[in-house]
Amino acid sequence: MSENTYNPEDEKKVQEADGFKCPACGGTTVFDPESQALKCEYCHAIHPIDKIEGTIEEKDFFLVDESKNQNWGSKTRVVKCKSCGGETVMEANDISTRCAFCTSPQVVDTKELPGIKPESVLPFKIDKDSAKSNFKTWISKRFWAPRAIKKYHEMEKTMKGIYVPHWTYDSQTFSRYAGQAGNYYYITQTYTVMVDGRPQRRTRQVQKIRWFPVAGNYDKFFDDVLVNDSTNIDQKIMQIIQPFDLKLLTKYSAKYLVGFAAEKYSKGVKAIWESAKSIIRQRIKNNIHAIILRSADVVGNLNINTDYKGVTYKHMLLPVWISAYKFRGKLYSFYINGQTGEVQGKAPVSFWKVLIAVIIAAALIYLISLWVTSSGAV
Repeated sequence: MSENTYNPEDEKKVQEADGFKCPACGGTTVFDPESQALKCEYCHAIHPIDKIEGTIEEKDFFLVDESKNQNWGSKTRVVKCKSCGGETVMEANDISTRCAFCTSPQVVDTKELPGIKPESVLPFKIDKDSAKSNFKTWISKRFWAPRAIKKYHEMEKTMKGIYVPHWTYDSQTFSRYAGQAGNYYYITQTYTVMVDGRPQRRTRQVQKIRWFPVAGNYDKFFDDVLVNDSTNIDQKIMQIIQPFDLKLLTKYSAKYLVGFAAEKYSKGVKAIWESAKSIIRQRIKNNIHAIILRSADVVGNLNINTDYKGVTYKHMLLPVWISAYKFRGKLYSFYINGQTGEVQGKAPVSFWKVLIAVIIAAALIYLISLWVTSSGAV
């Protein structure tokens, strides 16, 4: 029998006794995106993660108790960056000392409890090597980026896999709307112009709007309205690196955090519901506009009142690779979708590249002006 062969029951005993240790050799294991299992960093043995039975539950929003702290499982701890204030939930054996968001070494343990436990997690599919490769491809296409960034950015030290906290909401909505709709019509307008010193009468078509009142009801069920609740990654960044395939969500297990970290949510399920309602209201408005415009050309002064029934929520973690670097005293961050590999961020601009481009452009303009002047003289 191979030395890497193990018995699932033995593995369970080892994990219960000493965290997520390798049952084959006792080495440290980390979650491996490629195999979707725990992998020993020493002997490279693969240890499958048992799927937790049951469906991912929608929780009743109106029964939520945010003051109740819940255990995230295993030996997790919360650390806080003194520099940027970012809080992450980490596996107890993770010895990372730099903040994933700002690269600051000022990371300390905190006794604050994590709060509401995630219901589900979308495991990383892109490993660190693939993430670094995707970044190099992305930065190489940024012409104005400094050469030093393209060649010497130390991703190995600063890149970290972070599970970003999100809430999704389901709700049945009932909306009542009233406003005005209008159809275009045209009238012929006569006007006078002077031609060779003499007045001439001409006509033109002028667009007008004939308004009429509109009112009605609009009911719609919204499923999985996704809202980010990160302190350090804003909603726009998460929208840019989407999509995430939420069909691949799995029941939360602390094993997916081994070797990674999970940011602690910032505002909470009740506060983020207000953001979700803003998203829902905009979608309702767009849909009602579309309905009215089936028989009209334009919509105006539309008022909508919406009631929400049967609101439920889920707390989930979505995978993102993050790296940050400082250039000329300014911090730049980039983000990689941990499921698809999509890269987004802002690259610094090389002063020398811009200067050379300006000089070349000025020289070309000068040469063209000389050519135009000499052509005119001939």
